[in-house]
Amino acid sequence: MITHNSIKTKFICDIHLGKLARLLRLLGFDTFYRKDLHGDEIIKIVKTGPFNLFEVFYRILLRVPF
Repeated sequence: MITHNSIKTKFICDIHLGKLARLLRLLGFDTFYRKDLHGDEIIKIVKTGPFNLFEVFYRILLRVPF
């Protein structure tokens, strides 16, 4: 896992970003990806921890509080 100043970097990728998820994992980043992951599930996971979200559709981003 890649860390910077003892902060773990975590990513979550939506269903359309499988190749990106694979590359992030190869680079050592903690990456969450499932083929059956959809909008509401993504929001629940993002709210549980410090994830950086990669999302193709901006509609999901409008529902996630920053």
